[in-house]
Amino acid sequence: MRLCDEPYAKANELIRDAQNQADSIVNNAVADADQIRSNAIRYTDEMLASLETIISRSLDNATRHLDELKSSLNDSRSIVESNREALSKAMPEASGTAVEEEGHEQ
Repeated sequence: MRLCDEPYAKANELIRDAQNQADSIVNNAVADADQIRSNAIRYTDEMLASLETIISRSLDNATRHLDELKSSLNDSRSIVESNREALSKAMPEASGTAVEEEGHEQ
């Protein structure tokens, strides 16, 4: 081996070691980034699933309450119609007036 070959060999070995270390650092950083990305996606999916459950339950609850309100309003309307019918039968001379007034309200 020549005297000038030894420094080149050591330099090449140093460069190879540095490259290996740099590759290891980059590979670890990529693995960490992939893990962070995977965890972020999983967390986002869990939050969206929770939000979906909340929205579904809220929608079911609102639908149930709306159905109850509609039923209650229909019952009230039936009572009012029944009361108006009984009233019109109690006062036969006013039945024509009630129909006329109903037509004017629309």
